[in-house]
Amino acid sequence: MHAQDQPQWNPPRRHERVRTMRPVVWWRDHGSCAYLRLAGVGRGGAHLGSPEAIEPGTGMQLEICLAGAVIRCRARAVWCHPRSDGFDVGVEFERLAAGDEPLLEHLIGDGVPRR
Repeated sequence: MHAQDQPQWNPPRRHERVRTMRPVVWWRDHGSCAYLRLAGVGRGGAHLGSPEAIEPGTGMQLEICLAGAVIRCRARAVWCHPRSDGFDVGVEFERLAAGDEPLLEHLIGDGVPRR
């Protein structure tokens, strides 16, 4: 049996995640940025679409764009998987900017639950 044929173990989520499609700006430590796509979000982290691989453990400053507002947070990549048009990346939120918790709650409340 090949590694890709073996079943994957996924630990249970601590927070519910909802589907959403929002643009995200990833500010790199050296000052440049990349544009990502938010595919799912929960209180503890997010699922991003990226045109490039992001090494697990990589720290990042993210801006999640909403209509009329921006959620700013510090996050860390926890997994990265290739797909046909880029990469799926899972991030864990480490710190939200002051006052952005209500914006995240609103975004989660407007999304479609994903089990």
